[in-house]
Amino acid sequence: MATRAAFAKRDLTPDLGRRIAGYSLCSPNAQGVLGRLEARVLVLELDGERVALVGIDLLAGTRWVAERVAARLGWSLDRVLVAGTHVHAGPSGVFATGYDSATSKHTGFDAFAAGRAEDAVYDAIVEAVAALAPAVVGFGSARAPGAAWNRSARATLWNRVPGEAGWNDDPDTLGPPPPGRERAVAAWIQGADPGPLPPIPPFAHEGHLFEGFVSNLVHQPLGVCVGQNGPLERASAAERALAWGEAQVVWAETPAGAPLGAFALPPGTPAVLGFRYALFGADVHGLVRTQVPFPVALAGGVVGDVNALPPNRTADEVRAARDDFDTVWPALREAATALAAAIVAAVADAKTRLRDDLRLVTAVRHPTVAAATFVDPRGTPRTLDDEAHVGPETLRGSELAPGAKLLPRFGPAAFDRTSPQSPKRRWLLSKLDAPTTTRVQVVRFTDPAGAPVAALLGSPMELSSAYARVLTDTLAPTVGQVLLASPCGDYLSYASTPLEYRAQEYETSSVVYGRFTGDWLLSVFQDLAAQRGVVGPVPALVPEPKDPDYDRSREVPLPSARFEAFRGEPAESGLVALRLPDGSLRVAGWFTPTDPEARAVITPGVPLFTLGDGVRTVDEIGAMALCARIGGHGKRWAFQLELDGATFLPGAGLRFTWTGAHGDRPTAPLPTVTVP
Repeated sequence: MATRAAFAKRDLTPDLGRRIAGYSLCSPNAQGVLGRLEARVLVLELDGERVALVGIDLLAGTRWVAERVAARLGWSLDRVLVAGTHVHAGPSGVFATGYDSATSKHTGFDAFAAGRAEDAVYDAIVEAVAALAPAVVGFGSARAPGAAWNRSARATLWNRVPGEAGWNDDPDTLGPPPPGRERAVAAWIQGADPGPLPPIPPFAHEGHLFEGFVSNLVHQPLGVCVGQNGPLERASAAERALAWGEAQVVWAETPAGAPLGAFALPPGTPAVLGFRYALFGADVHGLVRTQVPFPVALAGGVVGDVNALPPNRTADEVRAARDDFDTVWPALREAATALAAAIVAAVADAKTRLRDDLRLVTAVRHPTVAAATFVDPRGTPRTLDDEAHVGPETLRGSELAPGAKLLPRFGPAAFDRTSPQSPKRRWLLSKLDAPTTTRVQVVRFTDPAGAPVAALLGSPMELSSAYARVLTDTLAPTVGQVLLASPCGDYLSYASTPLEYRAQEYETSSVVYGRFTGDWLLSVFQDLAAQRGVVGPVPALVPEPKDPDYDRSREVPLPSARFEAFRGEPAESGLVALRLPDGSLRVAGWFTPTDPEARAVITPGVPLFTLGDGVRTVDEIGAMALCARIGGHGKRWAFQLELDGATFLPGAGLRFTWTGAHGDRPTAPLPTVTVP
């Protein structure tokens, strides 16, 4: 039978006022949007068997959405793979597990946000199925030079490179790693020698209770929030080299070579903006989608210790840029350009191995992780902790977002090999209300005889760079080319190697079931790669009640200094246009709505406003505009967007049209502004 494929997308942006996921107690309620959140899907039909590969702008994939969509379609659970982009500017309350609250200030389950995500995924799949067309399919990868940065590089250096002599690799007895191993570890992760590298510096974010509390109170109500203040580190060549920097794709095109779509897994957490902006949006991935010249569904790749970072900027510069949108926007564009180039290169790689005779084998399992028993890769029987815990090191944050600095750098605690959590200290944060079961998924592609070609692994945990290398090297001989999607299908914190867990940096202290959790997940993938269909029981989801204080917004800094000025303008409305030094055009304005107290309703797929000169028109979605509800002379809307300087010629009269919720319509028309 024929190979067919199709792509589709849907807007899932919720109404404003709902809480953002990803920054725990720091997560604000959204007061604006930067572009839109989307569900994008590539549906493949191989020899009559279908699978939907969904990239969704959420912190993680969600069982709630995947299972309800599969039921509505009448498909088996293993035929819908939902992978989050891991954006930290999407809605909370979509998991129906304890992570609804753990990832966002005690949210509980938000049926509205989860329902909008479910409808978006379902509608996109239905549209794609109706549009299925003859196709050829391939798999590719390419590095994103400099665009990925390992934010836990010191922990990565605890890993023993295969074949490395003179160092014990037993996670129960390992001591601190010897110095000078940056080049060897980076070559193992990359699969190529990066050349000489500088040493990784000591952890910079030292401090004490008072310093951290005062520092974080500048923007946050609690000193335990992940802050954006204090001393910063630059991303050195070694920290970039130690990151998993590979973009991976599943590519489909017509037999004549016309693109049908890609399912792409770029490296790094797309969180260039940071939490202080209180915006819904796809962050750097939103711009990547505008720079890739074909339909693409983006999902998280290796994000556990990797951040997307502009190739020519240091971590210091990115963090400083977060103080105002006017300065963060160029950083977003630079990072997006580098990631888009890597995706395009990965597609070029895939196009060298296109096939029309692939076969599909899918499997999903919902294993119990609490107190799970298994045999690790070294042949040792292991048992995971029966409770999920995080440790005080988690509060220290990571290099891009230092935490409350409540505790000085301890170094590894006294080690107790009988405790699966050791050397994690459990006395401060103690038990976490994490799921005791999770969802693990494998989509395999074979030739007609059953020989492996490629496999897409859907991990519910954020994968570290070293752990991604272990997964790839272990499974490739049996499944072919390995593609990694995380967090996919569910959310269950981090997965690292047992060796780097011993370092207890931010990410490794967040491996909630102990140091052998990564080994356990590897054993699940190895088993599932030989299975088909829905393996084992499917435990029921039990959503938490919604937090009664969910809708109580707190004041947060506005995302732009210009918005602060707009807040004090006595006029009901205004519009300004500026020509920037690089030739681009910036347009900004404000207006007072007819009903300042109305909820800011977002209609999926409908722009809030358009700008045009009577010939050309752009809208808030296509132009990645910044729109926010602000205070001042009553509640008002402010907006800002940057346009290609050639889009509108100097002297043209630019007009604004509001198309959003009727209660938010301007009380006074915005003036026409002349393009400079």
